[in-house]
Amino acid sequence: MLEVLLSLAWLVAKILALLIVVILSVAYLTYAERKIIGYMQGRLGPNRVGFQGLLQPFADVLKMLQKR
Repeated sequence: MLEVLLSLAWLVAKILALLIVVILSVAYLTYAERKIIGYMQGRLGPNRVGFQGLLQPFADVLKMLQKR
């Protein structure tokens, strides 16, 4: 029984690790896209939250969660 629980816990840990990597990748690819589009349009792009806007994806998520 303990072996099954450890196997299940290991599976859940691997899934969570993969999910975190995917979510962070999407967030920072979106950030990079916004910076590039801002450069192409002659504006700064995201630069308000954190050092040079690096926390902007997290601010966007919080803003989205607050909307109804």
